[in-house]
Amino acid sequence: MGSVLQQLVQRRGIIDDDIKAAYDKHTLQKTRPDLDLYLKLIEAQMRWLDDIYVVVDALDEASEDVKIQFLSNALKMLPSKESIFLTSRDNIGLREYGKIRQDRYGRTPLSWTAEHGQGAIVEQLLAHQDVDVNLRGNDVEKVQAYKDIDINLEDRHGRVTLLQAARYGHDVVVKQLLALKDIDVNLQDENDINVNLQDEYGETPLSRAARNMHDAVVEQLLAHKDINANPKDTDGETPLSRAAGCADEAIVEQLLVHKDIDVNLKDKYSRTPLSRAAGYRHNIVVEQLLAHKDINVNLQDGHCRTPLLRAAGYGHNEIVKQLLAHKDIDVNFQDNDGETSLLRAVRNGCDAVVEQLLAHKDVGMNLECE
Repeated sequence: MGSVLQQLVQRRGIIDDDIKAAYDKHTLQKTRPDLDLYLKLIEAQMRWLDDIYVVVDALDEASEDVKIQFLSNALKMLPSKESIFLTSRDNIGLREYGKIRQDRYGRTPLSWTAEHGQGAIVEQLLAHQDVDVNLRGNDVEKVQAYKDIDINLEDRHGRVTLLQAARYGHDVVVKQLLALKDIDVNLQDENDINVNLQDEYGETPLSRAARNMHDAVVEQLLAHKDINANPKDTDGETPLSRAAGCADEAIVEQLLVHKDIDVNLKDKYSRTPLSRAAGYRHNIVVEQLLAHKDINVNLQDGHCRTPLLRAAGYGHNEIVKQLLAHKDIDVNFQDNDGETSLLRAVRNGCDAVVEQLLAHKDVGMNLECE
């Protein structure tokens, strides 16, 4: 502990009066400071630092009294901002005395390796029978041997290991995690992994993979028998609406063929995937969505605008053509301003769109703004 205190003082470059007084006292008395004094002085120094990392090597080589005192007292009393890495032979009662904090992000070893796509290390961690790869932060847990790995542990943002791997497109790691015999996409009991677990933004591994355009990961997740294909995040967006909004045609296609897909779910602005794709001028995605048997082409957003109203107002000529060709299209819907697609196209000077709308057999020529 004296070495830790020394390094902290050297980092600050300032020796506090309390340290000087303790040094003078014990030098005069030819004694050594006790552990409580060291901890008090260390805690005072730590107030000046954001994070502290301490490595304690070969703890088993210390005397039994020191080991017990360090494990039963020091680890409990050190400030929460400190992260400690201990190495030792497994013969010192570490599992009985020690209490380890998770890192400041609430992350486990498995979570970090999954995020960075380190498949070989993930494989080793998943196969290990004696090390607790679930150690995580902000709560204090008694160290013990684990035979099973809890891959549903969340970090401080509510993200689980699978979500981290899916978020960064590590399909090899995702495959490893999905192959675990205890995986559960619905978190229905304590022995299962949850591939549908949502983080603080309401995103699941599938949501993250779709938003970040990781086609291979989306394919693996959709193949799981219990996957929820329609989770909504805090913006009300589904994986399909995210993929439609960023024009990822491959992911849109994968989602559309899933047996449980709902193509008409609305986000918090009442926009459907078709409304988003039409507004953003994603022609191919619009074509994909229109081909789905359950598509509703006339759903209105928060401004009471249908996909046709949005496309017509923006002058998206090709998308207007696609929408007008659908058998269920209603060309005369009015928005909150009482405008139809024709009126919006006229007002915005979209001549090509006006021409298409006038050619449609059901267009209302004399509709007025209400």
